[in-house]
Amino acid sequence: MTSRKASEVEKGHNKQHRLLRDALAVFFRDWFAYFFLVLAVNSLIINLILPICNYVMRFILYVNDIPFLSYTNILLILIYQPFAAIEIIFLVIVLFFGTFLHFSFLIQGVMYIKVYHRLDWINIIKITGKDLGKISVFNFLIYAFYFVLILPISGVFFKSPFISKVKLPNFLLDFILSNTILSTLLVAIYIICLYFSLRMLMVLPLTFFEKQKISVIIKKSWLLTQKNLWQLIWRSVLLVILIALLAVGLLYILYFIQIYIDSIHHNRIALLTAILSVLLFQFMIIFFNTLNFVTFFNMLTSYTKHEFKQPAMPSTTLKKRSLLQIIFTIFFLVFIVKGVYDSYVYMTSTAANNIVTISHRGVTNRNGVQNTIPALEKTVKKEKPDYVEIDVRETKDNQFVVLHDENLALLARIYKAPHDLTLDELKQTTIRENGYTAKINSFDDYLAAAEKTLQRLLIEIKTTKRDSKDMVNNFATKYGPRLRKNKSLVQSFDYKVVTQLRKNHDDLFSSYILPFSLSFPNTVSDAYSLEETTLTKKNVSTAHKQGKIVFAWTVNEVEDMNRMVILGVDGIITDNLEDLNKIAGKYATKEGYAERFFIYANDLLSVLDTGNSETP
Repeated sequence: MTSRKASEVEKGHNKQHRLLRDALAVFFRDWFAYFFLVLAVNSLIINLILPICNYVMRFILYVNDIPFLSYTNILLILIYQPFAAIEIIFLVIVLFFGTFLHFSFLIQGVMYIKVYHRLDWINIIKITGKDLGKISVFNFLIYAFYFVLILPISGVFFKSPFISKVKLPNFLLDFILSNTILSTLLVAIYIICLYFSLRMLMVLPLTFFEKQKISVIIKKSWLLTQKNLWQLIWRSVLLVILIALLAVGLLYILYFIQIYIDSIHHNRIALLTAILSVLLFQFMIIFFNTLNFVTFFNMLTSYTKHEFKQPAMPSTTLKKRSLLQIIFTIFFLVFIVKGVYDSYVYMTSTAANNIVTISHRGVTNRNGVQNTIPALEKTVKKEKPDYVEIDVRETKDNQFVVLHDENLALLARIYKAPHDLTLDELKQTTIRENGYTAKINSFDDYLAAAEKTLQRLLIEIKTTKRDSKDMVNNFATKYGPRLRKNKSLVQSFDYKVVTQLRKNHDDLFSSYILPFSLSFPNTVSDAYSLEETTLTKKNVSTAHKQGKIVFAWTVNEVEDMNRMVILGVDGIITDNLEDLNKIAGKYATKEGYAERFFIYANDLLSVLDTGNSETP
């Protein structure tokens, strides 16, 4: 009896060990069909569908006289412009449906290739359309919730351009992680969502291959994952690690080859090989993502093969198949041409040589108390930034103080707002941060200290409901001439500040700060200060076409700084000037194409983790 159990256990282990191997074998049997399926569909979405959606969004904002769309003005749009809100909501629903359709089409395509060993666009479209026609509005709403639920793992195995912007902004994440209660709550919510997303993994695949009610499908997914959850998890982790190692290995092989070519060949040959290396690496990232998705899906179907029905093979004509093949081949070629062009522009660009370095709140590497003169003097002396970014608020007596927070609780342990105290009272207040202490500075004193060292400032005007009616005009009138002479700039989260400056002080440079842009703005500002998380190359190129410059904030990690350089931003706001200066120096010294390739390729590696399908 014991030997029988041992034999059964051994068979079970052997079966589990074969699972990943068999799934990989299925992929490599028809790898090119799978690869072309994912590449062509993603190229179609990125180069046609998403640009159309972006155009529609811009048109909606234009006809409704809305300069931008962000979480800062969504509520106002809902209240005061309900028709615009309805149009925007409808477009969001279309994007949700696009994600659903994208996933559905890939699943049908993978199953079709697995069964018939070829890629037939017409048949896959027919099968997908037939199944979608049977889905009710109620079921679609369930699937919308389903996609939100599986976000914690969807970026690992399913990467859709439709949801590449769905992410938590870094500045908000940093704020949450700095608070013990909020960070604990976030981790708890993430673990709960992760657990439910794993248990609901089979819902959408079962929907297309098991024609039953959604409630029955959810129960089946719950039961199937209960039996095989841990085996699936560790095999999936093994798959991801394997692919990551292959990608990193390829990166270093191409990097060292480029170093060698840079050292012995003419500049044109080195440039050509660098462009080809970038293009090859782009293809390989898509290949690895395809391998990841198809192998993971095949493992799912192996656990549940008795649940899935073989896809039908509708009749189609050779003429129709050829037409679709031509269309998707065109998008494939567009991808190649675009990749070559982008690589050439990046490799030959000199824009990064002039990247503007900006110290966030006047500090770097925690060298003092934010927004204070002692920190300013140390930062300017050691790192010599192009600009020092600071925050200015109005006081009780309508003067101006250099302070970020709306409440003094964090820095001074005083539960009062700047509007509760006069300028003299605030100047006597001691604030503490990073192991340092300092007094709060008036803007007059801070500006004088900056002028003494010829340091230019990027001044963020903070606003509250308690500000005086003429606060912005008073500030610009009093300090405008000195700021223009010092070539300092002004920025604000409040668009009213930007419009007032444009109307009454047009010669004072202003930048509008956007923490999370759902659609690229069209404002009267001279520049945009964009949060780095959702910043894309399209954002930067659109801003430049409008004649505006782009500052990225707050960029503290080296890999993120490199990504911003690749995207072509004009300036970077950071708490880490030392590393930013090194990166700017690398580009300025023109160390060779190998360094640029490594930076570009290293950023592409993040696609394996984030699910962002838009290449830089």
